Amino acid sequence: MEDNRTNSSKTAIEDNYQKNKNNPGPPPEAFKEEDDKGSGKFIFWVLLAIIVILTIAWIIF
Repeated sequence: MEDNRTNSSKTAIEDNYQKNKNNPGPPPEAFKEEDDKGSGKFIFWVLLAIIVILTIAWIIF
């Protein structure tokens, strides 16, 4: 790591360019995260129920 004087934090400087030519995409960890909390599914179903209830109320009233 090199000392970056502009923001006084340590940043890693990439030096293995050949490795990225062979595999230019993001690392697998960047897009293959496990959903161990389950809050996304809960929010989906809650929002879906709210939308359905509000749509029915809008049609009736």
